[in-house]
Amino acid sequence: MINKVEIFNFQSHKHTSLDFVDGTNVIIGKSDTGKSAIFRAINWVCSNRPLGDAYRSEWGGDTKVVLYTSEGNVVQRVKTNSRNEYIINDLVLTAFGYEVPDEVQNVLQMDFANIQSQMDKPFLLSSTPGEAAKLLNKAASIDDIDITMGNLKRNQNKINETINHNETQLEKYNKDIKSYNNIPLFEEKYNELYKKNEVYQDKRDKNNKIFAICSGIDEVNIDLESTKNVDVNLSNLKKLNKIYSDFVAQKERMKLLKNVILKITTRQEEIEKLKDVDDKISTINSLEKSIKSFNEKSEKTAKLEKLIAKISRINRTITDTKNSENVLEKEYKNLAPEKCPLCGNNMKTEKYEKPTKPQTPE
Repeated sequence: MINKVEIFNFQSHKHTSLDFVDGTNVIIGKSDTGKSAIFRAINWVCSNRPLGDAYRSEWGGDTKVVLYTSEGNVVQRVKTNSRNEYIINDLVLTAFGYEVPDEVQNVLQMDFANIQSQMDKPFLLSSTPGEAAKLLNKAASIDDIDITMGNLKRNQNKINETINHNETQLEKYNKDIKSYNNIPLFEEKYNELYKKNEVYQDKRDKNNKIFAICSGIDEVNIDLESTKNVDVNLSNLKKLNKIYSDFVAQKERMKLLKNVILKITTRQEEIEKLKDVDDKISTINSLEKSIKSFNEKSEKTAKLEKLIAKISRINRTITDTKNSENVLEKEYKNLAPEKCPLCGNNMKTEKYEKPTKPQTPE
């Protein structure tokens, strides 16, 4: 028995929770306030209807309906953009198609006959006799007997078809067996042929042995014929061995002579290359003297360059000093008073004597 339902984002219900009591429960409210939607939500869990996404709330979010039973079970039906599943006590069920999973049916024990909304016709009173009988048979589990009888009838038909097929095959096999009535005669002839074949095999083996012996005798005669001139061939072989030994010795001596000639030729080429060694040594000595003289001159030149640089620095210093004197003299003339404040003499009429230039050492 369902004792509580929770509805999330199903049609007009964003989050609704209802607790049921034992016996009859009545849901009262104004029109278009979501009373029928509660029945649709419960039916959605019990029968997986309606299909599609039309029942999901327009404001979005995951759609979920949770049924709590008095036995302590919790059945959830969840539909999101990426999930479509039942959850029974943390057991997730997916890929169930259009039908309700057996696990859900076993827990709820409810179908469309257990749910009736406000506008539904009276239960069974408006149904045809056949529909009413079907519902009563289901309630009394009589439909299981009908299903079992139908299955037995289908199995009986399959068995009859199998029997007919086997009888046809049996008739065909009996016809095939008649074609093998002469098997004993064929067996007797086969035994005779087998014995004759054994005799033939024995004679053929003996003939092969005789032929092999004859072939061996012919090969021996050929070998004997080829050994008539063995002594002559041995004498010729000894001569050939001696000639070969002499050839090898001559070849070794020729190899030694070639090595000696090669060494002599190499030494002559080296001697030829060393003819101009004395001239080259003289030239090297002359070059060494020239390099020594060049190094001495280079040292003197470097000293002269240093001396010239030093003289240039002194000349620049003298020039700078002269320029400073001229500037100071001009400043003195501009700043000096016409009369000396101590002695009263005219100062600008007196000639300014420059200090004597110090003698620069040579």
